[in-house]
Amino acid sequence: MGHNDDMDRVFLRHYDSAKHGAVTVFRDSNCRSNSGRFDATYDPKGTRAYTKYDMSVRNTYNDDMSSVMVPYGYSVKLYWDDSWAGESLVINGPSWTDEHMEMQCINVGSHWNDETTSLKVYRTEFGNYA
Repeated sequence: MGHNDDMDRVFLRHYDSAKHGAVTVFRDSNCRSNSGRFDATYDPKGTRAYTKYDMSVRNTYNDDMSSVMVPYGYSVKLYWDDSWAGESLVINGPSWTDEHMEMQCINVGSHWNDETTSLKVYRTEFGNYA
């Protein structure tokens, strides 16, 4: 679990993506290995942006991401370069169909595997494509 694989406690809290969604990114494909959580803003029309440094604080390092889970109603925009520059890719969360739906694991594909340096998270139901 990051930081030299040392952990002495875990705190679990209630998570409701309808109120405050978060994207989870994974180092390996099929949503395995180290992961990092990237929250959206509480403002449903806002965008939360993460630089290379911000990503490292959240256990996700430069060019070290292969898969992602995006909650329904949210999107993540990946960038090749720091500070939201260079080539970009938008991954949308699935459409919500029922209350028992689970988030899907999305592999970013060979072109984007281990290429993300910064990202943005936002709600899509409000048309915010920052």
